[in-house]
Amino acid sequence: MEVSKKSARIAWSFLLGVIVCEGAPLAAVLSGQPIWFLENLGFHSGPRGNLVSWLLAVLVAIAFAAGTLRRNPQIWTANRLSALKVVAVVMAIVAGTFEEGFFRRFIMDLAAHRGWSVFSQIVLSAVVFGVAHGIWGLFARNIRPAVTATIATSLIGGAWAVVYIVGGRSLAPCIVSHILINFVLEPGMMLSAASGQWNQSRAAA
Repeated sequence: MEVSKKSARIAWSFLLGVIVCEGAPLAAVLSGQPIWFLENLGFHSGPRGNLVSWLLAVLVAIAFAAGTLRRNPQIWTANRLSALKVVAVVMAIVAGTFEEGFFRRFIMDLAAHRGWSVFSQIVLSAVVFGVAHGIWGLFARNIRPAVTATIATSLIGGAWAVVYIVGGRSLAPCIVSHILINFVLEPGMMLSAASGQWNQSRAAA
């Protein structure tokens, strides 16, 4: 995939923007400021999930990444080792942690507190996640990729919501699965979208 300087600048700006915006709450938590949906993630404290949830999380990551690369193989060719790839790895960790805390724990636990059924919590989490990521498709300057990205990320958001429930509301399996997908697909997915070569690729970050 040929990458123009403009596309590279867009990718740099977007990835760094995610790191700054989503990394700020994580930094606050690490400094001792309480943000309830980003605490007790299931690694050092909190529910750690179970075997079924971890297996589901791995399967979701493999299926989504493989499907995306099959439809847009140029994403893989753009993922060579570079400074942008290093930034993408940092983004993968930051986005995977913050977004699972927000789209799964914050949204689903808040819905549960208000009496929503488990099924409704899953649907809500999936839809909000998908709509929030529809912006990816707009980088391709075409509404069709935006719709495709929204649908695809809604599906994977729903899958992670199921993993969250199956794992006893542990974020750890969801976070690892999210990070794995972003690690494999970025920055190629962002470059593909920015260059207008994104036909049917999916966005997880």
